[in-house]
Amino acid sequence: MKREDLKSLELSDDAINKIMEWNGKDIEREKGKAQAYERSNNALNDQLVIAQKVEKEVRKAFGLADDAQIDSVADMIDGVKKGTLDTANKRLIMAELKATQGYDHKLLSKLADLSTVSVNDDGTITGLKEVIEATEKEYPAVKLASEVKQELTAKPLVPPNPPAGESAKGTDTPKGLGSLITSHYEKILAK
Repeated sequence: MKREDLKSLELSDDAINKIMEWNGKDIEREKGKAQAYERSNNALNDQLVIAQKVEKEVRKAFGLADDAQIDSVADMIDGVKKGTLDTANKRLIMAELKATQGYDHKLLSKLADLSTVSVNDDGTITGLKEVIEATEKEYPAVKLASEVKQELTAKPLVPPNPPAGESAKGTDTPKGLGSLITSHYEKILAK
């Protein structure tokens, strides 16, 4: 809007001044709104760039293709934790199996059906004794011939979590193996 346009309408100078003042305020108000929208847009663009970088790192960490759907990062992390815990439990069971006396551990680990063996939340292993006995019954070769026949209950299996300050006494495993396994197990759960 120009003054000349208002003068052509034969308005008084006071009226023209008032109209020009109102118009100036309207223009400044709209400029302020435009600047606020621009600042908001810039902030959103910055957040988008950060989100894209994070997404790229998540895809890289989980080995996802660029076009793969990311449903829930929490679900993916839970899956990784579960896989890590399963691996740790299998290692713990194998260590316990190798700690038993009078058996060909290599043969026993290949023949035994360990699917029924489990590790409880407190770290105790259940079902291993029964699996070893069943495997020995079906495949007597797993029992070493030079060993005197002894019951599995003669020596306790290595407790994975001996009480604090105690070693795994009464077993044939090296001192401190139980605490090593326990600390490894706790590190995995902490992740």
